Amino acid sequence: HHRELQLCSAFHPYCWNQHFKEMGSPPHLPGRFHLTERFIHIVAYVCFQCASPSHRHTAMAERVGKHTNESVTKKASWSTNVSRPSTIKALARSALVSRTIVVQLNGGITGGPEALTQLALAVHDAHGVNLKCLDEPNKFYAAEYPDLYSNLPKCAMSVASLSSTDVVVVPEIVQCGPIGKVQAPHVWLLGANNMGPDECPRLSHNYWLARHAKLRTDTILFPYVTPSIVKHAVQNAGLLPDGSFKDLPDLASQKEQIVLVDNDAGSSFGKVSQQLKNANIKVIVVKGYSRDQLLQLQMKAKVVVDLCMRGTERMPLESILHGAVFFTNTCLTGTDKDDYPVSESHRTVNVEGILKAIHNYAEEVMDLGQVKLRRLYGFERNRESMARDVERWASSLLPAPLPLPA
Repeated sequence: HHRELQLCSAFHPYCWNQHFKEMGSPPHLPGRFHLTERFIHIVAYVCFQCASPSHRHTAMAERVGKHTNESVTKKASWSTNVSRPSTIKALARSALVSRTIVVQLNGGITGGPEALTQLALAVHDAHGVNLKCLDEPNKFYAAEYPDLYSNLPKCAMSVASLSSTDVVVVPEIVQCGPIGKVQAPHVWLLGANNMGPDECPRLSHNYWLARHAKLRTDTILFPYVTPSIVKHAVQNAGLLPDGSFKDLPDLASQKEQIVLVDNDAGSSFGKVSQQLKNANIKVIVVKGYSRDQLLQLQMKAKVVVDLCMRGTERMPLESILHGAVFFTNTCLTGTDKDDYPVSESHRTVNVEGILKAIHNYAEEVMDLGQVKLRRLYGFERNRESMARDVERWASSLLPAPLPLPA
């Protein structure tokens, strides 16, 4: 990693410009590197990560060509067309595609298995990596993620086929241990379990888990709300990309005095639940509903509650997008203001606050924190953003070893 950082600073066009301005000469290359074909692959890899826009590739290549062309030609037959961005990208991809990411899929239809399905699709979409799959997702998701399902025959592989250089990603329900030739798979934390420390690297799905497990932010792979559910919110609740609603009075007219409660909220909500019922508020614990039934409830509910969330829970997010005012507490993921940028009044669960949200719905649902939540989970986190997450994480991995020229 240290050498890659040296290369990054040496070859990033901005650093070149600064060095010319301050020193009047090109920066010195790391002394232990020689201009071999292997070196050129590494340079291309780093340039691809540090300077992706084509004009930066061109500027970098021209400067590298002027400074090193003679010696490179002698050792690696670098032709003049290396200054073209497409050539740099091709070299970069030749280094990157040697790394295969294998996703352990799951046949369930809950949030975790869907997140794994989204991760496989993100790897499929990401530049510079190859996707392989262990097992298959549930066919329930075939219509939701057709691009992945059409690719399943190609990405399917067996444990026996794994290479020692493959990067295997498993959910946190899988304990750290060798999988085939892969000694230490990456454990993706979809909940607050199995955080280590042990030999297996960890990935996170949100900020709170990353901070709790002391992980870098480039190891966070954010899942997103099911696209068809976002579409339902847009079409039926009038959700807009800025987090507001197309016709708030119309949405408010569809709402009833209903509070949805996630089924794992625990007994800590029992007292407040009874107080709400005493005030003639309908409290519904969400469990055992079909997707269509739940969408109907979410269109009617004015409030949704979840407590001590061990991760980024899907049911509350889906309800938020359909115009429910979200309440949580300062416990586990609920403490993180990046994952849940709600106002402090909505980070405290009591009967007074919930009744205020019900009786002053139009005002409470447009609270700045609620708007931020809808914008974040309805539009900013999506299929494309997750592919970029994968690229960012993959760029932090050293490229798989390339064969040296004879």
